[in-house]
Amino acid sequence: MLGQNIRRLRENQGLTRAGLAKKSSVLYRSIENIENGKTKNPGIVTIQKIAKVLGVTVDALVNQDAPRSTSLLSPKLQATLKKREVRALLELLQRISDKDIRQLLSCLSQLSRKVKASGA
Repeated sequence: MLGQNIRRLRENQGLTRAGLAKKSSVLYRSIENIENGKTKNPGIVTIQKIAKVLGVTVDALVNQDAPRSTSLLSPKLQATLKKREVRALLELLQRISDKDIRQLLSCLSQLSRKVKASGA
């Protein structure tokens, strides 16, 4: 069940195994083995790292009642994240530093405000 929950949550967020591995600092092979059921009882530190990246509690990750999606994402946004082009963009963004992503988001936010203010 743990592996299925991780895979479902990861895919709902448009993350690849490689992306989850990079963000969580958990080895790709470990994530692969957990998702495929080869590793039944990963360590608590591993589970905590994965849960943090997926935005859920450890309890939600290991229990059968794990959410089908994260509450932070609307169904419309989840559908958008599943598009191939968006997944490719997310893959590229995973290679960028957190600082650069924050700067990019700030610029996009400012641009959005300017567009709204101009009535476009």
